Amino acid sequence: MKKLAIISSYNESCGNASYTEVLRREFAKYYEVDVLSLQLDVLSSNASNIRKIADEHINELAESLKNYDYVNIQFEAGLYGNNKNDILRRVKKLIEASNNLIVTMHRIDLPRLLFSLKTLKILFSSKNIVQNIRLIKNEIYFKQLYRDIVKIIKNHSKKHNVNIIVHTKKDKKNIE
Repeated sequence: MKKLAIISSYNESCGNASYTEVLRREFAKYYEVDVLSLQLDVLSSNASNIRKIADEHINELAESLKNYDYVNIQFEAGLYGNNKNDILRRVKKLIEASNNLIVTMHRIDLPRLLFSLKTLKILFSSKNIVQNIRLIKNEIYFKQLYRDIVKIIKNHSKKHNVNIIVHTKKDKKNIE
């Protein structure tokens, strides 16, 4: 029987974890399925020593992907870290370790304007302008992150079987 790995949050109280359980149950009818659970408490840390542990966790997951015929990555930015560079590095490592890959992208939100209504509200929401600018930078970076991830997937698809799954027509349009 072919082997499928699903990389996601699991046994957590979150939408992705619940979705992953449904996938696991259904795919188990046709494949040997393993959920490779993300250590969210480690991946979400900003402490430098913990970030190194998080990167090692991703390296271990990537190494284990060699044992699978198919890999499904459940991608929502916050599952893989708190800053764009960490997320990109970690997800790229998983993508590049997979030969037959399906990336399920959740909540795709691409940048439209530098100063959208949301970023203006953040900027003027309190007297701490420096903190507000950091929040805006994070908002813009996370939107750019999806473009960067799609670019990595496109490059990987030149030599490997890769598919992207989205849940809405708006997300499909954003990916296209």
